[in-house]
Formats: sequence, C-alpha cells, structure tokens
Amino acid sequence: PPRSTLFPYPTLFRSVLSFEAVSPGTTLRPRTVGWMSDIERALADALEAGRADGSVTPDINPSEEARSIMDTAIGISYRWTLMPETVSIRDEVGRWRTRLERLYSSRPATPPAGG
Repeated sequence: PPRSTLFPYPTLFRSVLSFEAVSPGTTLRPRTVGWMSDIERALADALEAGRADGSVTPDINPSEEARSIMDTAIGISYRWTLMPETVSIRDEVGRWRTRLERLYSSRPATPPAGG
C-alpha cells in the first residue's frame, strides 16, 4: 500500500516514534537525543542572533530559553500524541508562537485599537 495509507498522519507518527525513544535499550534513543540537542542548540543560536540584531530582548539567557522552548514543545507534542482528536497541533503551536513573539520581542507591544 502507499505510504500515505500506512501513515496517514506522518507528523503524528514521528511524534509517537520519538516518545518510543525513552524505552531502555532502544536504538532510537541516541538518534532522538542527538536530534533534540541539535534543535536546542539551533534555537539558542537563533535567540542569540536575535539579541545581536536587536529583534530579541537582551534580557534573556538564550540557552535557558532554548531549553524552555524544547520542554514546551515536548509537552504540546505529548498532549497531541495522546489526544489527536481533541488537540489541534496547529492551534496550539500558533498560540505558543504568539506568546513567544510577545515574550522575546525587543519591540514594545502594539496596544489594541481604541485602548
């Protein structure tokens, strides 16, 4: 059968697979740990670059924030993996992105119209 029939939700499949990496002795563990470490490093680098160019507030520690971002991403992924029928990954990530933009932006927030 075509791949899309076997795995109609490839992102969900990858999320489930990543949680399998916690099993002792699995070959997935080193690969998943390496992948997560690479992402965390890239996030810290991006936050540091944002601090350097003035788009990210200088009041943050890029390494700590990258770790926090990873922790939240794992939490959202876990909820979605458990309840894909009721948790919209697109909506959750959209709300989270809006929150991160507010939190890290070096620009003052635009007040709501009429306020």
